[in-house]
Parts: sequence; structure tokens; C-alpha cells
Amino acid sequence: MKVINNAPRLIVAGATRFVPLTPVECDFDALRAVYTDLDAYVADGTLVIVSDAQAEKAEEALEEKSIALLRKVAAKNGIDVKGLRKKADIINAIKEGK
Repeated sequence: MKVINNAPRLIVAGATRFVPLTPVECDFDALRAVYTDLDAYVADGTLVIVSDAQAEKAEEALEEKSIALLRKVAAKNGIDVKGLRKKADIINAIKEGK
């Protein structure tokens, strides 16, 4: 299942990191069983379960952002992108949430 985080902050459920505006492939039903607060995030639209097509559009939107904006997204979520010069490398770091 693919999930997008619409919040301006990182949401962590065990080893799964929901980075803002980045689709994450995960076993969301298994996560919900352990982290019951995820249901509230779905109910208020913070986390949205999306189709493959919607996830692809979200990834394309990330590609359209400027490097400066991507760096701000990374910084806001505690993701270290120092030393990364290429846009693709910054996007990968954001997607990995590291």
C-alpha cells in the first residue's frame, strides 16, 4: 500500500518514515495494528492512502521542486543533505528519510 504524508513534519511508525509529500510503500494495515494513532492521521487527511498513479504524480511533483525548496523540506524534517549537490541525490535522501 502506498501512503503520502501531507503534514509539514516527519511521521515515524517503527522503521517506517513518512516523509512529507513523498509516497511510501508499506504494509499500512500491519502498522495500524501496532500504531493505532495512524488511524487518526488517516481520518484527518494527514496520511493519505493513494493509488500507484497518485503516488507517481506525487513523485513527479517532488521532481519539479527547486533544490532550495528540497533542502528546506529536508532541513525541516531533520534529513542531512549537506554535501549533496545533485537534485536526484537530495530527492533520494528525502525519500529515504535519512
